[in-house]
Amino acid sequence: MKKILVLALGLVLVVASGAFAQLTWSGNFETGLGIMIPDGEDAAIITQGNTYDFLNRLNLNANWTNEDGTAGVNIGLRFNNILSDAGRDVQVTTANAWINLMDGDLRLTAGREGLGGFGAGGNWNPSFDIATGNTHFSAIYRGIENLSLGATIRAGSAVLFENILFAFGGKYTLPDTAIITALMQYNGAAQGGDGQVDLAFGVDLLSLRDMGITKLGIDAQLISLGNDDAEARISQAFTYVTGDITLGLTFRQRIEMGNAKRDPAMRFTGWVAYAMEGFTPRLDFGFGIGTSGLAANNFRKPNDFIGDGFGAKDAMGFALAPSVAIPLGGGASLEAGYTLGMNLTKNADFMNNSVYLNFRVAF
Repeated sequence: MKKILVLALGLVLVVASGAFAQLTWSGNFETGLGIMIPDGEDAAIITQGNTYDFLNRLNLNANWTNEDGTAGVNIGLRFNNILSDAGRDVQVTTANAWINLMDGDLRLTAGREGLGGFGAGGNWNPSFDIATGNTHFSAIYRGIENLSLGATIRAGSAVLFENILFAFGGKYTLPDTAIITALMQYNGAAQGGDGQVDLAFGVDLLSLRDMGITKLGIDAQLISLGNDDAEARISQAFTYVTGDITLGLTFRQRIEMGNAKRDPAMRFTGWVAYAMEGFTPRLDFGFGIGTSGLAANNFRKPNDFIGDGFGAKDAMGFALAPSVAIPLGGGASLEAGYTLGMNLTKNADFMNNSVYLNFRVAF
């Protein structure tokens, strides 16, 4: 089935290349090597790409537009584990067609992925996949100054009303002051087909950028309103730049709003990087209380080790990850790093380590 899909996409590329005036290609390739040392176990050598989930992968993207730039087609393919004897896989990451109407004020898209742009400001940055995400039909209207309106409709396993997901939202920009976002989605397949409503709000301040604060945002999500598993998700994001030093901090909280009797979960992560001539050292760190994750597998960054879902009341984890990135020129780069992950939960504590080397080239 996958071979048939790839052949069909290849045919689409050939046909589209003759029908569209402007064709561009882009992509990247990643591979690497990691050594994981779980607590009390033997070290394991793993060839790896961006995460240990994909051993090595190639991303290819093709984009076409007509002569006046009012319509186009986008195709993206991901080839996983291409250097391995097993586990090879091909994914369609992007496949959509779009058209601009009303002098460019209205953009219609059908397919997978799209422009998006409706993230709500904080670290969770919820967008409910408005104008992007899985197979959908979406519209973005920008005919009002400083205001963007978006809507998406997406079918479930069958084209029935009870399986449809519908989302819409708006983003308003106060120039040099703030970006305000409000979103809503209805998921007809949730709650066993009874449906569920989710809301999200966010504010991203722009007025402090002259002080080096390039990001100061907060968002809040109200998930599954009125149901037993209702919850609030709140997050904050902060980025400060001074000279060649960048500091980023994030904070996520999940709070019970229904009858599931879950204790609050909190995760704090951060990073600091210093861009030096020829290389950039970086330190990532994280701490979680009551969160999910804390698995006995140590990934590259703290937010891979410390989850952000509801976990045990006394769950506690810590992670530290120094690394260095080296640009090699021609779109290529090398990254090497070490990660320490610690589960500090009582009677379930462990510590593990990993080192990795990752190569990436973009074209």
